[in-house]
Amino acid sequence: MPAAAPKTCIKCGRDCSNTPRLRNPRGDYACRACVERAGELDVSPLDLSGRHRAPCPKCGAEQLVGVPACPSCGYTPPLDPGSPKLPKPRRMGRIRAVTCRKCSYNLKGLKDGTCPECGHVNALTGRREWDEEVSQEISRDAFRRPLLFLAAGLAVGVGISLARGGLTGAIGYLIAFPILLAVAYAMLWACCITWLGFTSTSFLMLVQLAGIHGVVGAIAAILGCIPVIGSQGLVIAMACGAAYVYLMIEWMDMDSADAKIAAIIIYFAMGILLYIAMGKGWL
Repeated sequence: MPAAAPKTCIKCGRDCSNTPRLRNPRGDYACRACVERAGELDVSPLDLSGRHRAPCPKCGAEQLVGVPACPSCGYTPPLDPGSPKLPKPRRMGRIRAVTCRKCSYNLKGLKDGTCPECGHVNALTGRREWDEEVSQEISRDAFRRPLLFLAAGLAVGVGISLARGGLTGAIGYLIAFPILLAVAYAMLWACCITWLGFTSTSFLMLVQLAGIHGVVGAIAAILGCIPVIGSQGLVIAMACGAAYVYLMIEWMDMDSADAKIAAIIIYFAMGILLYIAMGKGWL
């Protein structure tokens, strides 16, 4: 049988067939003792391939894989600072102080939950309560803004409709609003299933869309009262469309192009519904 090929160490050049050795993906061998004498940090077989990292930013010398410091000038790149700290919640003052569950002794500043007053062992939950408060604040803010804009938009729209068309106009506005909102929600749901994807719960998406319709309805009602603009339906439609796209980007975290396409689809569906309603004499 032919003799086995020698396993030459790429560090010292000797045959390491009968000695402890390492092998890299390229098939090169190295004595384990040579690797240990090299003094490299966290050296693995992947580091013995002879590959180099980017040149040293300080002196321009070549740097070896697995050796963090520059072999020429000793420069070591700084560590990644990591993610930035989360901002404090607005309602931080509402978090209750950590107290003993047995005697209500204040445990603030203690490293463990053992009460020095009664000896009861408590579970310190200050950090958990802080995280829960941040999550609750984010959730409240996600619902708060659309609901406030919905209420203000409905008040403006109903008020203008009442002033211009009397009680019949206000009732018609209140009837048309949920119908158009349902059509828009169905179209948005179809867009999410088709290509957008869902970034929030269905209920939050409905609340956000209702707030958008409240704002857009108020803008349309206000512009309709202006004599110069009131007769220009295209101007009103463009202003409402711009507000629609902007709020979808801000509240629903949509990309600009996706928001424009979704707004066009929603407007087209609502336009068909309005055309049918006007043809039937419902409006």
